Amino acid sequence: MTDKIYGCYNLSSMFAKNGYVHNCCALIAHPKSQIKYIMNEHLSKSGESFCENIGLFGVLLSAACLGQNFVFMTGNWFSIALIGVYSLSLVAYVLLMKKSHRSTLLLCASAVLVLTIELIIVKAVFSLVLVMLLCYLSVTLFLMYGSNIITQLKQKYLDEKNEQNNWVGKI
Repeated sequence: MTDKIYGCYNLSSMFAKNGYVHNCCALIAHPKSQIKYIMNEHLSKSGESFCENIGLFGVLLSAACLGQNFVFMTGNWFSIALIGVYSLSLVAYVLLMKKSHRSTLLLCASAVLVLTIELIIVKAVFSLVLVMLLCYLSVTLFLMYGSNIITQLKQKYLDEKNEQNNWVGKI
């Protein structure tokens, strides 16, 4: 009792919404004559480009903050704790470059931690790179929410997970 795929049609112009296109639409007929559509919704080329470019510049900016911390680091606990915050930001942008759905939570955590650091450090030292990282984290999150990339990344992850679950025990 397997589903029969009667056709896979390119209906991108029909299913395009918000600038994102459903990559595939398959018409499947079940044995009880129920018909359903399966649509795989993934990032468009502009969404993929967005993730790669934003992620690359974020990695470079986080690495600059980490390098600045190593050069001007004092021997106290706060400077050592900053290494973890910058590393978290670096990992979040690497995951964004790889188009992982987990990058969003890490970007939010990084933004909150960098904001906290900025509020603590602003009284003693001014770091332009740290301010740039904070602004870049905020802009990245706003653009991701505004352009619906977060839901696209989650949908991509769920599609991959469902596909993996479908093949469990069949190979």
